[in-house]
Amino acid sequence: MAKVIAVCGKGGVGKTTISGLIVRLLKERGLSPILAVDADPSMNLNMTLGLHVGETVGNIREEAKPEKGKRPPSMSLTEYFELKVNLSLQEAGSFDLLVMGRPEGKGCYCSANSNLRERLKKLVSTYKYVVIDNEAGLEHISRQTDGSVDVMLIVSDPTPKGLMAAYRADELIEGLENEVKKRFLVINRATSEIPLTMQIPLAGHLRIDPILSEYELVGRSIFELPSDAIIYQDLQDILKKINEDCSLW
Repeated sequence: MAKVIAVCGKGGVGKTTISGLIVRLLKERGLSPILAVDADPSMNLNMTLGLHVGETVGNIREEAKPEKGKRPPSMSLTEYFELKVNLSLQEAGSFDLLVMGRPEGKGCYCSANSNLRERLKKLVSTYKYVVIDNEAGLEHISRQTDGSVDVMLIVSDPTPKGLMAAYRADELIEGLENEVKKRFLVINRATSEIPLTMQIPLAGHLRIDPILSEYELVGRSIFELPSDAIIYQDLQDILKKINEDCSLW
């Protein structure tokens, strides 16, 4: 059974960078195979990981509609999704990338979503680790689209809006009784430690890293970042603390 690590929080708090760094850490520890899932319609995780986006799950779902005529009449919906999802995976040696892409359009997607959900469950079961970069906001939580999650990192910047969004996400997870075994707060771009009154455990702070900004500006992948980069060192400390609590590896 794969260990699932999901990252959520409001837009602009650094979820994609953190997701990419987690993939890098798992890869460097030899904890492959790893599946990185870009569940944000803005689709930026591929750039962070240095990969190109091929076909997305959203496009596959759209093309499966009968009026599109993309699915061969002799092929069932289940068979079609299995083939297309496998072909959509971007392979990078020790990890693969699956891009969810566009949200639902007009019309009913019940059958398509049901088949996709089952196919994705089977796909996830073939990996040791799954890292999910969630979309901004709370819809993925309210719809319980992440399924069973071992660790949910709720990311915030050191602002009242960011912390309020983190609090609401935590509250929503608690209220819906999602299959989230453990959740932790991570403060990104921190200039100092912030006193908090929330019940959610604080995993740690990620300091502002000028080198990261330089690399992101020119489109360099997270794997090119120096191993002694401030943000990578901080994230390793955070995951070490989480591992002591959750036995992730």
